[in-house]
Amino acid sequence: MNVKIGRIRKIETAGSLKGEASVIIEDAIELKKIKIVEGSNGLFVSMPSEPYEKDGKTEYAPYFNPINAETRNTIQAIIIDAYNAL
Repeated sequence: MNVKIGRIRKIETAGSLKGEASVIIEDAIELKKIKIVEGSNGLFVSMPSEPYEKDGKTEYAPYFNPINAETRNTIQAIIIDAYNAL
């Protein structure tokens, strides 16, 4: 699978959100608003999602999600590498 960075930017805040990225897949589809987050085990990516109410609690449904671990790991590695190179 051909995946490349479309756009990446750092966000300078005190919180865990560290950046935002987009990726281009197969020179055909651009996935935007992927968040770069600092977690307890380091940086990870969070796919864009929409909040909804379920049983009185707010939950989040992703707009898109990798189907398998290999695809998720590929996208995450490309984004984290590009972020670290900024």
